[in-house]
Amino acid sequence: MDQTSAPAGGKRILITHSDTLLGQKLYDALRRRHEVFRLESHMRSAKVYTEPARLDRLFQELRPEVVFLLPGVPDADACEQDRERAFSENVRYPRSLCRACRDYGAKAVLLSSDRVFSGVGDRYPSDPISPDC
Repeated sequence: MDQTSAPAGGKRILITHSDTLLGQKLYDALRRRHEVFRLESHMRSAKVYTEPARLDRLFQELRPEVVFLLPGVPDADACEQDRERAFSENVRYPRSLCRACRDYGAKAVLLSSDRVFSGVGDRYPSDPISPDC
């Protein structure tokens, strides 16, 4: 886990999927004013996200005030090709982290694509956006 120290008054920020291009850019932008923690790819195992005790320990240790939840599989075509991985990385893991944020009083900032569908039936541009998926 990489970490930077921040000047006084900065927030404690945790970035998931910080090894992606977006994660690296976000880290670079925030680290000058905040204490930023990066969960590297070896920390993104299912156990970290799905075992409540491990997630609790992580939040107790880092005490993040803000958690940026970046997409694990940001490419829509890749999501279509490997739906199980996309569901785990983009739904299951963020859900677990959002619950931890709620339990520990951290703000969750979820970044996603502009393609949000229910997964039921065919997908067309005229389909309503479904935040319940």
